[in-house]
Amino acid sequence: MTVSLFSFSPPEKISIPTLNDHRPDFDYLFSLSKKYRDYSGHILFTFDHCSFIRHNAVAVLGGLVTYIKKNGGRVDLNIPSMKGNVHINLAQNGFLSFCGYDEPKWQGNAVSIQHFEETDRDAIIHYLNEEWLLRSWLSISPRLLDEIVGAVWEIFTNAFEHSDTQHGIFTCGQKYPILNELNLTWLILVLVSQQMFEDTLTKRGMILVVSPLIRHYNGHLRKGVLRRKGRETPVSVLIS
Repeated sequence: MTVSLFSFSPPEKISIPTLNDHRPDFDYLFSLSKKYRDYSGHILFTFDHCSFIRHNAVAVLGGLVTYIKKNGGRVDLNIPSMKGNVHINLAQNGFLSFCGYDEPKWQGNAVSIQHFEETDRDAIIHYLNEEWLLRSWLSISPRLLDEIVGAVWEIFTNAFEHSDTQHGIFTCGQKYPILNELNLTWLILVLVSQQMFEDTLTKRGMILVVSPLIRHYNGHLRKGVLRRKGRETPVSVLIS
């Protein structure tokens, strides 16, 4: 008689908390990324204790999922554990489809999560124009639109050129009607020069006005507004 024994290792469960854009939230995200970016096993994200995930956290989680999958690992989401608003938001901004689930994104208040693995000018410009700035929620002149998109495009190209990133750039954004904010986050999966980032804007006649609170984030986050000729556009930039 032959007996076959199969070993089964359950996935490592990670309970995602409520994630906003406060210092403890970023401490958690960067700690999580550092711990699991070389992981090649099976992870299950659960959301029992999560009531909200801000777009910047979606970009970080998307980067982490990509890291794990490129390592040969597997990532699953416990969708039944999600509260209704969390489920809707993660479907709307494309995170669920990004993770392989058959839940297509749609245009609401979200700027969908995207992963740019290389300098694809047409794709990046289309994303900035159509998903971020040219929606009905923003009134902006064509000239200012071109200047903002040009400055952000140059940030993308400089990031690819100078950061030597192997995993590309992740972006995600959100309109917050109550706060009257339209935000976009870039996540670069290597350390890049903050001076390079600011020099790019300065050369285009734009300034990133950064909140003093950001000094506490040890260089990982730049959040503020793009300001040019009195016009302001809120942005946040994650550098991991």
